Amino acid sequence: MVERGDAYERLKAMQWLRDNNYSFSNHPFLDHRARIYERGFIGPQSGETFRPFLNTIEEKPLGVLGFKNLQDQIGGYLGGLSDNLEGNHNSLSVLGRQQIAMQHRNTLVELGNLMRRGKPNDIRKILESKFMAEIDGEDQGKALRLALEMSKIDEFLGGDYSAASLAKLENYKTALALEQDASSSGAQIIALTTKNKQLAEFSNVIPTNQKQRLYDEVARATFNDPRFLQLNKRLGLTEKDLRRAAKQNNMVRLYGAGERTGVIAVESKLSKALGKEEGTLVVKAVDRDKILAEISARMARYEKFDPDTYNELKALRQDVKDIFNKGLPPGDDLMEQLFFLDNKTRDLVEKMSRHYEKVVTPDDFKAIALIMNDHMAANMPILSSYTKFMGRLAEDFVINAKPDMSMLDKITQSIKIDALGKQKDKPPEILKRIPGWKPGGALSELLFGVREKKLPKSWTNVPAVNFDKKILEQHFTQTFEERLNYKDKDGNWVTNIIQVPQKTDPTWWEEFIGKEGKINDIVDASKARTAYGVNANHSNDGTLVKNFHIWGKKNNIATSTVNLAVLKLG
Repeated sequence: MVERGDAYERLKAMQWLRDNNYSFSNHPFLDHRARIYERGFIGPQSGETFRPFLNTIEEKPLGVLGFKNLQDQIGGYLGGLSDNLEGNHNSLSVLGRQQIAMQHRNTLVELGNLMRRGKPNDIRKILESKFMAEIDGEDQGKALRLALEMSKIDEFLGGDYSAASLAKLENYKTALALEQDASSSGAQIIALTTKNKQLAEFSNVIPTNQKQRLYDEVARATFNDPRFLQLNKRLGLTEKDLRRAAKQNNMVRLYGAGERTGVIAVESKLSKALGKEEGTLVVKAVDRDKILAEISARMARYEKFDPDTYNELKALRQDVKDIFNKGLPPGDDLMEQLFFLDNKTRDLVEKMSRHYEKVVTPDDFKAIALIMNDHMAANMPILSSYTKFMGRLAEDFVINAKPDMSMLDKITQSIKIDALGKQKDKPPEILKRIPGWKPGGALSELLFGVREKKLPKSWTNVPAVNFDKKILEQHFTQTFEERLNYKDKDGNWVTNIIQVPQKTDPTWWEEFIGKEGKINDIVDASKARTAYGVNANHSNDGTLVKNFHIWGKKNNIATSTVNLAVLKLG
């Protein structure tokens, strides 16, 4: 629960709200990518265990179509969790999802009945359920919420699911909130931007015979790759294990993440599957990096005044890194040298000194991630080149494009000056008190002439056109971090790290005469290269979801989204 952003206090808050029949609200905010997040303790992004039990503020009739949608959600969800739950059905097809839901209907109803009774023996039966044992801990919350709803529906229908009985569901009201995932994925955005038909088919932008999932294709190709087959003789992973890892890897790679981020994404999913086996040690890069960070922090203390100790710690750090990467047991000598480690961090090293039948190392996860990347590039070359191309485009623009060569600005400025004349005197300050007065606006230019526009020496903004054909400018400037030390009212020292914009320095003569416009921002070309394509994708994400809400408003259809949305419709 803690790993997935849940907490015991949040569950107790939910219980208090329920017992007192209170609703809740929080304050959402919009980030620079047009994504919506909430600041409240309770919200639709509050964790995998907690979130499924949030209800909508109003109950609505379920109806036959609503029931079919619920069955589709149940089939797609359970079918994606394990091969046993999917059975002989295809969870990617509509028919297959309905069949999976029907196959597990009685089990879900039974679990829901146990939850609603809530007796000690009932809770024990839920915990000992073979069905729940098939589901990872992070996914159990949603499965139980679906079981709870199926129990209520079964009671309402009296166990009769005939067509005539299902028609009664027009009178069954529910506050269940279902999740519709992948409505605007990175692959879909790139397919729409580039008009790549192959990627559009794989990402369900255009109609297909069944739901397509790019990461399934990558997982299948990886599972049958000779390099992975050799590696899997020791690991024993299934193709479904690879699907989860491929999904996570694809998600971060589509938005321009580096190789290391992709490896950690694969590690986060596969380590759970591998860690279930007894006699298996899973060595994760995140655990290794915690230990290396502690050694690095100790090295920093000795770097300037004790070079010998610094070099010894540097060699120790490399030894620890090799041990983790290769899955080797640390010797007694090494453990003695690591006396300074925190107790929790030290436990991670000591765990490797025990005997295991199988050891999985960060190098194993890295090898799998690289095989996945190879197949993603082979199946969809556009995915590996799109973000890089956009990055090179932005970098080339900020380095080589010159504002004084901007023909559009020159022509616009020239036409305005010819028509209205050049501004000679500054408009009186008193005009600012007039409502609607805008300095440099159309009325100002009409009365006092056009103020000559001075362009910067270099661009720090890079323009991008989104799906709404709006031009948005992304700002890329250099910043540096500065340590700010001060005492609070109680006399305690407080340290803050602040980011300060990097500026150009004027010459001594320009400082002496007080010349204006000589302190300018400095463009960050590397930031433009890495962030431009990603930010453009996020902007288009927000554009698509915004248009979804506008469509709903025009057609009087209630719409709601989490993570990507707009706060107010114009």
